[in-house]
Amino acid sequence: MTYGDLLQAQQIGLPELLAKSMPIKAAMKVRVLARKVRAELTTYEEMREAMLEKYAEKDGAGEVILNAAGQANVPASFWREMNEVLAAEAPAIEPISVADLGEIDVTPGALAALGDLLTE
Repeated sequence: MTYGDLLQAQQIGLPELLAKSMPIKAAMKVRVLARKVRAELTTYEEMREAMLEKYAEKDGAGEVILNAAGQANVPASFWREMNEVLAAEAPAIEPISVADLGEIDVTPGALAALGDLLTE
């Protein structure tokens, strides 16, 4: 999985799984999975912040200038490098099996977002 895949899993798939009621063993596996994803995304966040420091427009005091939407003004080179980071392979995280989750309902979007974090 890439860092982009993990980011999508954290934003879409994991919140849905974490909100479901399931047997305690399954809930523990989901919790461990969520913690591992969050830990790997800490590395991504550190890279993103370093890139913002490198590329973002700054004021006289060295603070990042935010536009009206609250986003940093960055050049196209930032986005090229950011896309490379998102496409980079993240360290492997052991998936959990669908069978371990029991009979829970999830949306197809959540399954798609979880990708290789779930196995049949």
